[in-house]
Amino acid sequence: MQDEHTDQDPIWWQPKISSSWDRVKDAFHRDWVQTRHDMGSKTAVDLDQNVDDTIKQMAGTQSVGTIRATESQDWVHSEAAFRFGYGARIQYGQQFPQWNEEVEDLLRADWNGNWKDDRESIRRGWTYSGLTVTP
Repeated sequence: MQDEHTDQDPIWWQPKISSSWDRVKDAFHRDWVQTRHDMGSKTAVDLDQNVDDTIKQMAGTQSVGTIRATESQDWVHSEAAFRFGYGARIQYGQQFPQWNEEVEDLLRADWNGNWKDDRESIRRGWTYSGLTVTP
């Protein structure tokens, strides 16, 4: 199902960004859970996920599978920030090839949440966009 433009989306958000996010978000989710596990989270499960798996899942050549409910609840809390960062990289990546203070100031102005709490998740979404599926 296509991720619709929401009232929370910035003015620059486009259907092609939603389409790209829809194609990668499940693989991103699994990668996020695996990274949390690898970094020592006591609640994240080991999905035996690696970069090759993530790329294949984004391309649709490997099944994504399911994730336990507690991981999904954590994801719901963070997904909007990941999605925003991912979309921002599509929108501004050519102008700002690297995350820096200028892009951070720009995104802070567009973000409709708590920047201090969500900054790292937004940045992770931006960084993940290096693996962007072309809209």
